[in-house]
Amino acid sequence: MFLLVPAHPGCPGQFPQSRKTVVCVCVFVAIEGQVTICPSVLHAINRAFKLHYLINIAYNTRAEHVWQLLQKGIYMIHDQPQLMRASAS
Repeated sequence: MFLLVPAHPGCPGQFPQSRKTVVCVCVFVAIEGQVTICPSVLHAINRAFKLHYLINIAYNTRAEHVWQLLQKGIYMIHDQPQLMRASAS
């Protein structure tokens, strides 16, 4: 999940030079209850993808096609990782 918030002094991103433009410079990534701040949307997408892959959790079904495109088209990862799921015994 991504959370975009308006710029504020605590953000690591850059503020726009003109007050006429609205630029989001703070992006938060939240996965499995852990929230991290990212300096840009691109950085947040990169971090979210890598965390999904590293933690080995399923992509959100509504955005799975987008994550699959990033996985195969950008990161060139063509394997299908076995997702860790609780077995029903």
